[in-house]
Amino acid sequence: MTLNISMQNAEKTSTVEIYALDGRKLFSENFSELKHKVNVTALSKGTYLLKLFNDKKTLTTKFVRY
Repeated sequence: MTLNISMQNAEKTSTVEIYALDGRKLFSENFSELKHKVNVTALSKGTYLLKLFNDKKTLTTKFVRY
């Protein structure tokens, strides 16, 4: 399974992080493209938090791995 991330404006560097609902950070990766893919095949089935941020904005959302 892959998460597809699309950014409207490419900043110098953005970061994507994935957290378990208990707060443990499971994944972190920097990228600078407008479109980025994150392979989440290694994650167990369940609900996770996805955090995208750069020096100007932060977005946090949930996603479910089936």
